[in-house]
Amino acid sequence: MIYKNEKQSLKQRSRQQTKTDGDKKLLSLMREYRRLQEGVRNAQVIKLSHPYQRGWIRHYRLTKKASRRKNAHQLKAVMDIVDCPRICRNKKFTEWCGRNKRKVPIPHKFHPLTPYSLLKAPNEILKYFHHPQLGCDLTKAQLRRLALMHWGGLFEIDCLHHFTLVIEPWFVTHQKVDMPELKSRIAELEAYFENNNGWHRFHHLHGYSWKWHANLSRYEKRKRIDEREIQEALQEDSITISEQKGTTKIVPFLFLFQIPAFTPRPTISPQFIAVSCPRRNNPCHSLPTT
Repeated sequence: MIYKNEKQSLKQRSRQQTKTDGDKKLLSLMREYRRLQEGVRNAQVIKLSHPYQRGWIRHYRLTKKASRRKNAHQLKAVMDIVDCPRICRNKKFTEWCGRNKRKVPIPHKFHPLTPYSLLKAPNEILKYFHHPQLGCDLTKAQLRRLALMHWGGLFEIDCLHHFTLVIEPWFVTHQKVDMPELKSRIAELEAYFENNNGWHRFHHLHGYSWKWHANLSRYEKRKRIDEREIQEALQEDSITISEQKGTTKIVPFLFLFQIPAFTPRPTISPQFIAVSCPRRNNPCHSLPTT
């Protein structure tokens, strides 16, 4: 004979066991998913027999006059540290800007030259970097001290006139080995996680929060809240007029930034003054003034 309380405890245990088994299966699949992704990421790179062009590359190069200087090897080392090549499909190096609704040129910026990045550079090229606040020549000891202080300044270059921008075709010469079996298995695992709420459950088991507005900017969050408040206000202030053939819904226009008109304060007659009752907040009677 099984009592009622025992039946409830058995149901709770079975539900808990089912949930635990599901979590164990999810964690094992997630470990397999990460292992497969690592295998695809670390696949062997082979050289192509027929390279093909895939866009254009823009980078800095020494000028003809700078390449004939005695310190050309030092300038070449500086360029390797500073240069940040850009790759684009079109030769004009433009991209679509959604805010301006037109194509804008892609900027070509240098790598941020922090004290920690300059510590790896040789001593002979430190003379080409400077900062407006630091007048003396840079040394490794000074850079090490600034790095320990977490100094947020960026260094500039004195020899920009020795470099020039060059645009050349970008050819793909090497490629990773294709693994269709691993990619198909990864797609199956991703579909399983999407259909069974696997991503949310995995983050919950590891103590992470998953919010719908986590990837939205502050402007987009504020915009959604304002739209929701305006919609609620329109629903409250909407006026429904019944006619013979149907119902017409008239929604008043809301002036969100309307400036209220100036209304003068009402004047109180000096003959009567409102006296409030001690037990109530509202005035109970008036007394004439003497």
